[in-house]
Amino acid sequence: MDISTLNQVGYGIRVGDMTVSDKIRILNDADEMIVVATLAKEEEVEAPVVEAEAVTSTEPELSVERGKKEEEGTEEKEKK
Repeated sequence: MDISTLNQVGYGIRVGDMTVSDKIRILNDADEMIVVATLAKEEEVEAPVVEAEAVTSTEPELSVERGKKEEEGTEEKEKK
């Protein structure tokens, strides 16, 4: 089926517009609409909400573990 005729809003294809083999019998009414060209409905997309903390923080968070390093340092001093 050639759909190039659906180049304007409101144009359509009816059952009677279809060409089929002699071996096929269409039971629907010839005036029944199969397809109509329409405009796409646009949906409103909301902008994502960004937390202020995520925007202002550009440096990665660092965690400091002092317990192990201090223990290792005192052990080394005790050995000397």
